Order: sequence, then C-alpha cells, then structure tokens
Amino acid sequence: SGSWTVPSLKDTGSDAYSSEWVGIGGEFDSSLIQVGTEQDFTGGSAKYSAWYEMLPNNAVTIDSVQVNPGDQIQASISQSSGNTWTISLQDLNTHGSFQNSFSYNSGQLSAEWIVERPQINGALSNLANFGSVTFTGCHATLSGKDGGITAFSHNQVVMDPALINGHTVRLVTVYPATSGGTQFTVK
Repeated sequence: SGSWTVPSLKDTGSDAYSSEWVGIGGEFDSSLIQVGTEQDFTGGSAKYSAWYEMLPNNAVTIDSVQVNPGDQIQASISQSSGNTWTISLQDLNTHGSFQNSFSYNSGQLSAEWIVERPQINGALSNLANFGSVTFTGCHATLSGKDGGITAFSHNQVVMDPALINGHTVRLVTVYPATSGGTQFTVK
C-alpha cells in the first residue's frame, strides 16, 4: 500500500507521460498487479486518470475516480486468499473510489512503489515534467513480516536511465526512504 499527491504537469513543448503506482511482482518475473494514477501532457493540455493493470493484459481506466492535480491518492493491493487479489484506489479529495477482487496468479516476488514513464504504442514515452512525487504510507506484508520498504532485506531503488542521442541520461533523482522506510521522494 502507499499514498501520494497527484502532481501538476508542466508543459515541455511535446507530448509526455508519467504515472505513479503500487504493485505486486514485476521485478523478478512477468507477473505484475498494479494500480495507480497517470498524468499525460498531450495535444497541448494535461490529462489525469486512475487505472489498474494485471500483466499481460492492458491497463484498465478506473472511470469511478476522477483525478485532479493536488489530489491525495491511497492505493493498495492485497491477497484475499489463494489467487484472489483485491485492488483498491481512493481519491481522498473527490471521494472517488474503486475496489474489486480478481483472480490472478502472482509470483509475489516483489512489492513496488513506482514513478515511471509508461510505454506508449510499444515504446517508452517522453517523461512528463511532474516536478516531484512523495510516496507516504509505503507498507508491505510478506510471509508474516510487516513493514516499510527498509524492513525487508532485499530493498532497492531501481532507476532506469534513458538513452538520448547516444548518451545515458538520468531523468529523475530518487531520495532515500525515511520514516521507517514508509516515505520517499522522486524528483
């Protein structure tokens, strides 16, 4: 589980995309359940939405949650029993919410809190100028162990650089987790 404030995008002069999400899996295998928000600057204006996805299926827009910049989002994914998972997302400002249970076979090899530039038509997009995003309330439970990101021995920050004109470029800075591993910022 985790929370964040939806950032307000700045115009970069071209179409650009970003999203924040929490997820189970995806780091060490191809199973991934995720739920989050997306901010896209396309056609000269910013667009905001909420979504969930279970690979290999495409993302599904959550129409019951109208997302705006500055909204506080709470998201979680929990295993009900066996292969049954509950995906929840709530916008604390608009009071829009989504909760549904799905059957999904997850390897459960990682828990993730992510800011990303999504793939658009099979290619990595331009990263939107989102300013900064702070995740709070980062919490996981695995095999009876509870805690923030740093409570688990194999915690790591993965930051994939971009290759631009033949040069490797770091697009964001990820700050170390604080507050018992329950909070960190990406700028």
